[in-house]
Amino acid sequence: MASEDIGPIGALPPKTRELTALGCAFALRREDRIESCVTDCLRAGATPEEIMEVLRLALLCQLRPLLRGGLPRPPRPSALTYSVVAWEGHHAGVRWSSVKLTK
Repeated sequence: MASEDIGPIGALPPKTRELTALGCAFALRREDRIESCVTDCLRAGATPEEIMEVLRLALLCQLRPLLRGGLPRPPRPSALTYSVVAWEGHHAGVRWSSVKLTK
């Protein structure tokens, strides 16, 4: 589990912790962690719908200031692209060592 690095499981169930870790990885644009976070979420019992909801919420958190007229740094499309490729590849049984993303 990705969240084991921060200590033993406490008040949050494992699935909630892994979904939170995925949302954080996406929001912080940690492309190197998104694939393993999705895997960890599935192992903890998250459904595809729950994973997609977390990704949508994380994207909304990034876009909300922009939608309100602010001038934050816009999210890089590569993080969202990687998430979609990772998600679709997972369901297609793709080995991640063979996936190459191009800019």
